[in-house]
Amino acid sequence: MLGNQSRVLGLVCAAIGAAVLGGCSASSSTNTTNGNTIAGSSSAGSGQSVTFNVQVNFTGTDAIQGSFADHETGSGFHSCAQYASVNTPLGWLGPAPPTQATTQIGGKTVSWLMGVPKANFHGSGSYSGSVISDLAIGSDDFTGSNSQVMLNSDGSGSASFTSLSAFTSSAVDSGTITWTCSG
Repeated sequence: MLGNQSRVLGLVCAAIGAAVLGGCSASSSTNTTNGNTIAGSSSAGSGQSVTFNVQVNFTGTDAIQGSFADHETGSGFHSCAQYASVNTPLGWLGPAPPTQATTQIGGKTVSWLMGVPKANFHGSGSYSGSVISDLAIGSDDFTGSNSQVMLNSDGSGSASFTSLSAFTSSAVDSGTITWTCSG
């Protein structure tokens, strides 16, 4: 139950961040990339946006590989370089599955939050600790503090996590998330 409350809080924070960065208009969409499905609504900013092409490779109990496009996180940014350098009121938010959609990779619903608190964010570079939180794969919710992110000045980057534990089972996952930025 704690995992669900934490995930809801995280999604609310991500939604507020998207609203602050890009406005609140929404449009219905379905996106299928490499056999992975994203269905639901996506935020559509005021014509200012960058897009992230995200690659996922998770190992462990819920091993999955695939990709999706994130059109929400970059809403409101003029360029990938701006995204990599701007500290929002919520800190830096990394690419993630859409907050108002269902993202499936390898037949499993996937969600997470990636971010760096405002007080710690200094632009492109390396960050470690709990940068990936509220990871959910299928019915498993994971927690842990062993994650890192590398943000490049062009908005691309990579993140990894090691031995995150499920809240309610003995499931353990590790993995990488990489992304490119365009726009």
